Amino acid sequence: MIVSHTESSFIRRAVEWDTTDLPVPVDLIVYTKDEWKRLDRNTRFHRMLLDETVWVYNRLQNNEVE
Repeated sequence: MIVSHTESSFIRRAVEWDTTDLPVPVDLIVYTKDEWKRLDRNTRFHRMLLDETVWVYNRLQNNEVE
């Protein structure tokens, strides 16, 4: 998940969201927009996110998060 802003630490963010109503199990990772933009694009982790992430909802019209 990518959020505009949060006061929560990176470790605590995911527990603030209730994903129990989703029809599948979820491994939720929550980034701010700035953190997402600063991710090192040359890491295995980033490639895995690009390959395996399933976006279930996108409020943005022009895909700003990429």
